[in-house]
Amino acid sequence: MAGDEERDELFEEVVQLCSHLGYDLTPSSERAADISLQSNYTKSETASLLVSAALAWDVREHFIQHFNVKKVSLLAQHGLEALKVLRSLAESGNIRRELWQNDARAIMVMTSMDHASAGMIERVLNDEVVSGNRVGVSRVL
Repeated sequence: MAGDEERDELFEEVVQLCSHLGYDLTPSSERAADISLQSNYTKSETASLLVSAALAWDVREHFIQHFNVKKVSLLAQHGLEALKVLRSLAESGNIRRELWQNDARAIMVMTSMDHASAGMIERVLNDEVVSGNRVGVSRVL
């Protein structure tokens, strides 16, 4: 039982981090967070993964599938703000350097809203941990 309580506490901390980053998690996120945390990702690394995937869903929907200039602008701005928070988590040692670099690059490419965005979105969403369902919903849109 202590394992379940610890797992629930960790997940709640991931939920809070994602909320701070502007995303409310969906029921699908719990499975993805479990896999991430069991793979020795920190709660900050897990939040970064989930936010990157949620942002990928948003950019795909509002830039690629149904272009909406207002939402695209908000997403680009939101991506930059998320990067600031994630950078501070990385600088404080809560996100490993290589994971920070990968997630930062993915967020920058996805929010550049150019020809490279689509490829990066598919790469992020093809990660087996987050593939299949939307893991987060943006509160900025």
